Amino acid sequence: MRHISLVIVTAFLLGMSPILLRADSPTDSPSVLKFSDLADHPERWPDQVKMTNELEFADNTTLAVDQAMRLISVDANGALVSASTTGVNYNIGPDDSDVVAAANAMWSKLGTEQRHLTLAVIQADASLWPLKLKTKAPISFSNGRSLPVGSEVNFLHFHEDAPSSVEFSFGEVILNWAPYDLTDLFPRARELAALPRDSRRSRVLTQLKGNTVDSDGKLLDCPDKGVKYVVLYFSASWWEPCRNFAPQVVAFQSEVGSKHPELAIVMVSEEDRQETTGGKSPDYDADMLNFMKDYKMNWIALPPSAKEKCPNIRGYGNLCAVDYNATSLVLLDRFGTILAAGPDNAETIKKLTQILETPAPTTNRS
Repeated sequence: MRHISLVIVTAFLLGMSPILLRADSPTDSPSVLKFSDLADHPERWPDQVKMTNELEFADNTTLAVDQAMRLISVDANGALVSASTTGVNYNIGPDDSDVVAAANAMWSKLGTEQRHLTLAVIQADASLWPLKLKTKAPISFSNGRSLPVGSEVNFLHFHEDAPSSVEFSFGEVILNWAPYDLTDLFPRARELAALPRDSRRSRVLTQLKGNTVDSDGKLLDCPDKGVKYVVLYFSASWWEPCRNFAPQVVAFQSEVGSKHPELAIVMVSEEDRQETTGGKSPDYDADMLNFMKDYKMNWIALPPSAKEKCPNIRGYGNLCAVDYNATSLVLLDRFGTILAAGPDNAETIKKLTQILETPAPTTNRS
């Protein structure tokens, strides 16, 4: 079931707004950065710089030598910086700050794999996706709400139509989005990149742990080991398409899924959304359990009472269908990389079947 967001995100970038650049082209990473290596590469920018020249501006503002400034962007002509005390942005020249030295101080601490991270690499590999992000700039929304610098949000996934933007949730807001370089995506992804891939935690299983139950309502976690694929099955008994589709999922699990322990099906209950059709229940969790028993669902489920603890799981629901009231499947690898999602659940099942029935590649040890 699709969570629809109507908010539009803008940054409080007073003065000249920087172009939000994508770092999605693999390049050879230099061992030592020059100023020219910073333009078009937000992943190489330090968060803060110090002024090396005293500058005066038309509004009578003076930026003093050694004054700390928040770095907004770098292009071929210089940098855009912000004074933390006023929030006003200033265009400065390439040599007016220690931006190169600050960038190299950060860069020198990174390993080879960390330096080679690009936006495209992160997008394609959810083992590099942190559960949370922090904002590096103030962000405002069309509904009047705003987030100050340093706000922590739940990182859901990358925006479908704006790949250089991240979708996130915070507080009671289900979904919002912003350009990735307004967050600390790269530093957090680099922390994960420093670990061998097999030892990186599963953002899916990590969040589900302690929150899923069986059809009797007993706590039952998804296995930590052996699971390679996860199907999030967004469904509810009150919606007829969900009832009609449930037997197909049960049949798939019986015929194909039961033969593959590397697959975990997790129902994300949407019983609590029945108010969208004018209905209301005294016990949404009980509705879910009855639904599972009636259709003989033998997988685990995330009940309505636990969904608030799993915002990153809920965030996958908006990828599924044009009609937010439609039953939905999302196929993920164990880390949360999206392998299939959309309004055609039959296609998702078909792709999952193909993945499961494709023999694993063999290694020639001769």
